[in-house]
Amino acid sequence: MKKWVLLSIIALICLVAILLAFGSINILQRNESAPPSMGYIVSCSPVAEEEKAYLKVRIEGEAADLKILLSDPDGTTADEIYVSKEKLLDGVETVKLSMAGYAMTPKAGTYTLLIVKFREGKLVYKKELTFSGANIRIDDVKIKTEYNPYTGYRVEEVNLRVSNSGDIPAVINKAVVMVDHVERISFIPRAIPPKESRMMEILGQAYIIGLERGVHHVTIKLSSGEIELAGYETNIELG
Repeated sequence: MKKWVLLSIIALICLVAILLAFGSINILQRNESAPPSMGYIVSCSPVAEEEKAYLKVRIEGEAADLKILLSDPDGTTADEIYVSKEKLLDGVETVKLSMAGYAMTPKAGTYTLLIVKFREGKLVYKKELTFSGANIRIDDVKIKTEYNPYTGYRVEEVNLRVSNSGDIPAVINKAVVMVDHVERISFIPRAIPPKESRMMEILGQAYIIGLERGVHHVTIKLSSGEIELAGYETNIELG
């Protein structure tokens, strides 16, 4: 009887050892296949500042020398930045990565954000961010005109309210104002954040002069590089 009890105890110990070993293997497998984002909490959002579009990235995690890279939908590195260990001593750091060149609207598509431990070359975070693109609309136009008895009527101000219903910033770097067949072009970059609107004065000192009394057709076009973002047509009556 005692022998049978002893054998049972030994068998039970062996079974527990096997289960523990199997559990350890599973834990190791889970750790090995864990995503590279473990250890860092990252949040990001597109922002517009001055005449550029950025991806604002907030990093929470252990202090380490990090290299942060952002590639655009074409797979080209849009920007990269180095964050020293000292800047992460409090566990939090915020950086801005360019999404496109100066005064250019970012492309729609999938961007890839990578965070690498600089010294070890170890990938600690990877995320793909897909954006449908900027969507610009001219909501309102106010045109200021003046009369001069020697030169006739002139258009001296064109003020627009422009909204961006898209999910990335739009950067307008070219505005065209045409009154009948007289055209004026302004190159004054303006960034419109996603889901926001801005007032813009687009004519500057490029007055359109020599206009006669009557109705005139006005066409406005906003562009980013060679891409037209929005257009607007209206009539003004002078006199």
